Amino acid sequence: MIVLADWQPGATAAACWLLLSARAAASIPNVWDLVQGLHGRPRHRSAVWAGSSTALGLAAVAVAVEPAAAAGAAAVAGLVTVQSLLRLRPTPPAGIVGLTQAALGLVVVAATAAGITQA
Repeated sequence: MIVLADWQPGATAAACWLLLSARAAASIPNVWDLVQGLHGRPRHRSAVWAGSSTALGLAAVAVAVEPAAAAGAAAVAGLVTVQSLLRLRPTPPAGIVGLTQAALGLVVVAATAAGITQA
């Protein structure tokens, strides 16, 4: 909505929403799975892979809609990669998971904003 309020094209706003959706699609199943592990419940890695694949697809669509969203799409790809690498280690406490997710989300927003404003 802020992008539209700044009189940016609709394609730019759509790309921003797609990247926001991509971030959520990757992170929500990942965090859910980590929390399941913290509680000793069965983990569902297939949900994490599905979320990651969906996120990468949404990021690709965002770039197709608005090429200036490439930096944000690269950040989403980086988010998926970092989350995959972090899953190789023992699950950290919930607070660390939350802080990590907040930092990764900020990187996606900053990269998207930088790419859009440079265009």
